Amino acid sequence: MNTSDDKYRITTIHAGNEKAAGEAIGLLTSVFGPSFYSAAYWRWKYCDNPFGESILVEGRAASSDDTMAGFRAFWRWRFWCQGREIDAAQPCDTAVHKSCRRAGLFSRMTNRAVKQAKAASIDVLFNNPNPEAERGYLKLGWVDLGGLRWYARPVNKVPLLKELVRWRGKTPEAVYSNPESVWTGSMAEPGVGGLLDAYRSEHPGLLTTARSCEFLRWRYSASPHRKYGAEFVGEGTRVDAMVFYGIAGRGTIREVQILDVIALRSAATALSAALEIINDRERPDWMVFASSKGFPLAGALRQCGFLRIPRTSSLIGRQIGSVEAPDLDSLGMTLGDLDTF
Repeated sequence: MNTSDDKYRITTIHAGNEKAAGEAIGLLTSVFGPSFYSAAYWRWKYCDNPFGESILVEGRAASSDDTMAGFRAFWRWRFWCQGREIDAAQPCDTAVHKSCRRAGLFSRMTNRAVKQAKAASIDVLFNNPNPEAERGYLKLGWVDLGGLRWYARPVNKVPLLKELVRWRGKTPEAVYSNPESVWTGSMAEPGVGGLLDAYRSEHPGLLTTARSCEFLRWRYSASPHRKYGAEFVGEGTRVDAMVFYGIAGRGTIREVQILDVIALRSAATALSAALEIINDRERPDWMVFASSKGFPLAGALRQCGFLRIPRTSSLIGRQIGSVEAPDLDSLGMTLGDLDTF
């Protein structure tokens, strides 16, 4: 009897391999249905990523048709902490053909991806899987980082309350739409760069995404499948606070999703002003936000009217590098840092 080891060949592929990319997109679409998977999405996420080439692994049937049976991706990321950059990756787009499941293919692709990540000097892996997948990761040595903490700022309280009652505790899927003002990537670069430097200096022990102007444009302006909004508050070329957000419909509710927030402790007024501008522009029923327990601006957002809500999302991590990485409990992460579009 054949085993999974001789049924499939597990290999690493490069993002620029157009044939493999087309097959992977086809497999993802066949497993998950029509979505944003496309050649443009692939190029943006895996080829143009300013943090470097991601880890991509495929499993092919060891038969004459040589079809792609599985695909596993670790999305490349980079953190900043205590004056140095730390290479990281997040498991994301993954699919196994329905005829090839329960044969160990997922585990073999994952093991190969971890081995490749170590070879690429990646020190930290992180993920926010669903509850079933989380249990599997924890058995493999991943660490529970306390999950994402969710907050909401009600705006249209009466219709919002009626809709929440109608949900009966089951939150509808988000349907993304474009903001009233789509961010095209323009910013006062010296001011943004200065704010990013000051933010890191104010929180030297924080494990935070290594943001730059290049990264922000790639993440929030160049994305081919979703449009985002942004607001920068300051004077002249100085930027005191910046907020990036997306729009979604959830039932009858118009939702502003706050994805990325950067401000100093002394800039609470500027942060409040940015949120008010977004509120007036987009006219949502509520704003929502989520962050890890180490995120330093959660208190400032509560002062701006955000309330903790009983919603949970997992957040787990694993250190795999030979270089000592910072304590993962210091991870300051928001929705914009995760593969949650």
